[in-house]
Amino acid sequence: MEKRQAVRKQADWESEIRIRQWEGKEDALKQIEEDDAEHQLFTDGSGIKGMVGSSAVLYKGGRRISSLQMQLGKETEHEVFKGESVGPSLGLELLKKERSVSTVSLWIDNTAAISATGSMASGPAHYLMDHFHSLYSRLKQHHPNLMIMVGWVPGHEGVEGNEAADEEAKEAAVRGLSPKQLLPHTFRKSFPMSSSAARKMFAKDLNKTRDDMFRQSPRFTRFQKVAKGDATTVAQKFQTITKGLVKPHISILVHLRTGHCYLYAHLHCIRKIDSPHCPACKREPETVYHFLLQCPAH
Repeated sequence: MEKRQAVRKQADWESEIRIRQWEGKEDALKQIEEDDAEHQLFTDGSGIKGMVGSSAVLYKGGRRISSLQMQLGKETEHEVFKGESVGPSLGLELLKKERSVSTVSLWIDNTAAISATGSMASGPAHYLMDHFHSLYSRLKQHHPNLMIMVGWVPGHEGVEGNEAADEEAKEAAVRGLSPKQLLPHTFRKSFPMSSSAARKMFAKDLNKTRDDMFRQSPRFTRFQKVAKGDATTVAQKFQTITKGLVKPHISILVHLRTGHCYLYAHLHCIRKIDSPHCPACKREPETVYHFLLQCPAH
């Protein structure tokens, strides 16, 4: 299981990586089109067929020159965000093989991963970003003029580098990784299990257990008349519908939907009155449907 450090950096630490600012998709695409950096790096992480992969593709002068892939493992143990966080380090490993490096644009399609490159807060897979900064420091010793600008590339918008990185990441997830000797030394052994992935798996198993128990309940059939679906699905829909409502209004909705309210049909069901018929029209049982839509007295 991965461990999170309470304090990662000194209080005066400042990232040497610069992050581009953008205003929407069109502005981001324009920045990519106008990019004049010597090298362009496109990285991506992907989850497919239950596996997670990561990739980096290096361009120079608009021409693709190299790429690197890595398969992290199962989605039950690693999140796609971890794949996104591995990508930048794979990119720096590609830059190590270049004779001369000065200006580099690093394009990532995940905004959380972009923010993580300049953050010293503890969070999921933060140790991977620490490794990225360590690699950057070592790389800068060989290339003193190195400057990296990180920017956002909108996914699936036809940007060649992003599409290539996406394909490489998917291939890495399904088929495996580049030869281990080509990967950063730290990446040549398996990563610890993601704590976020562990929590998600626990919640998924817990929801499945709850749904299985609910299906065996004698009230399951009756409940389907009120709201069809498993307990987890219904609960999520209920939270969405009632978001922003005050408790008295939520209570009214529940009473109307279940029919458990102060109408004669329910009061008769719980043996509080002798007859279920509507006291106004005296024609039919006073259900919610009858009260709201049928009774001429209302």
